Amino acid sequence: MSQIIRHIHTNSSEYKSNFAHSKQLANQLHERQKEAAEPYTITRNSQSA
Repeated sequence: MSQIIRHIHTNSSEYKSNFAHSKQLANQLHERQKEAAEPYTITRNSQSA
């Protein structure tokens, strides 16, 4: 099987844009995971029926 040779140009504007977008998505995921891990608070109406 032949080897696929790839060249990643980390100084290109396309790479930097994709990297920034991916980092933003990862940060958003981490925030949502933290929110989901917080215990749920159940509040009841203090007025009697």
